[in-house]
Amino acid sequence: MPRAISLLTALTSLVTLAGCSWSVFSDLEDQAPATRIGQTGDIKSGAFGDSLVGLERGTEEGGALFASGNGDVSLSTVLFGKGGVISNTATDAVKLKDFFGSPTRVRGVARAPALPTGPAAYVASVAGGAGEVRVIDINRFGLGSTTTLKVLGSWATPVTDFGDSVVDGDFDGVGSRDDLAVGARDAVVAIAAVPGAWPMMNDAKPAVFSGGGFPKGDFTTIVAGEFDGAAPGHEIVAGAPGQNTVVVINRVKDCIDGTSCDGFVALAAPAGAKGFGGALLVADVDGDGKQEVVVGAPDSAQVFVYGVTDPFALELEKTVASPGPPSFGSALAFGRFTQGDGLLAVGAPNAEAGGVPAAGKIFLYDRNLAALGGGGVSLVGPEASMLVGRHLAVLPFRVGSQTHEVLAASGRDAIFVFFSNLVPGHKDLRVR
Repeated sequence: MPRAISLLTALTSLVTLAGCSWSVFSDLEDQAPATRIGQTGDIKSGAFGDSLVGLERGTEEGGALFASGNGDVSLSTVLFGKGGVISNTATDAVKLKDFFGSPTRVRGVARAPALPTGPAAYVASVAGGAGEVRVIDINRFGLGSTTTLKVLGSWATPVTDFGDSVVDGDFDGVGSRDDLAVGARDAVVAIAAVPGAWPMMNDAKPAVFSGGGFPKGDFTTIVAGEFDGAAPGHEIVAGAPGQNTVVVINRVKDCIDGTSCDGFVALAAPAGAKGFGGALLVADVDGDGKQEVVVGAPDSAQVFVYGVTDPFALELEKTVASPGPPSFGSALAFGRFTQGDGLLAVGAPNAEAGGVPAAGKIFLYDRNLAALGGGGVSLVGPEASMLVGRHLAVLPFRVGSQTHEVLAASGRDAIFVFFSNLVPGHKDLRVR
């Protein structure tokens, strides 16, 4: 059994943007009001929010964010409760390093199926080429509830850097998003849950995609969703941006069943694309009832939207016109951030805002992939080198009987949650 992590719990600091004085649920002003969530206690990683995932609170109002940071390894849960109370529970950096093994890197966090006690998250980490994925009970974070799903070394087919990225999905085709896909070096691994018994996993029989024509690279980004409309279960999209590589796995179940592990297609990077696969998304971004695959290439400030053709192939349907800032495409998210249709959010953390260098911006696009507002969303009081938009997440935010979607964004050492006024007419979702 892994030992418990010592915690330091404190209220987040809520700061003033553009000189306004406000509490979480008071009226906010100007273009992009946001709650700022800073590091607490001894967590001074300099990369707070390196990974970010939004989680539902179950029957409770509010929502939850789970974040990781590197430099000094850290994990943090941010709970939004009824009446506007925000609490931030952060790990003790030294003890967390000892818990994961040192030296180590937390490579990614992802949503996990909810536990009876509330939301859960996956944490993937790598140390010296070996890696593991743990499931964390958000409401009992650090109180002995952390469970290791798998540690490399005991597998018949080991892979290097298992834990470069992680995502949940329905890969065995049973209809429950309780399976796990993990990025590694030169490989992607899918692990099915024991039916009806998650977090127990069939980890003795992983589906390993590698070799035999499978692309090489460090698969540091990964997403999953249903977009082929034929093969049972979800498909996996994994990116190795350092090698300008994206691979789409469309018959994961066949590999899990042991019949074939050759159901994959490598996407050719468009001309001029650099860092292809630096951000990935599966969503119906154009409202046609079908899921698209969206790929960011932040090193060339580009975003590409792919649709699925029959027989199975991905076809480039649209290139999102870059507004110009470097790093455009570093992060992607899709949600109903307004009361209209869903919006595609694209992070450009190195963008200038209000004359301030590298303050960061988030650009929003409608169903026609037309830009909203032109200049993008930035903080009212931009901060130099804050890099807002490094990572984006959809935060399910429950108010009464309704669950809304709210946009969360990582900066260099803070996380910003945009409750309202992302675009003109955006309804305020906060509890009064």
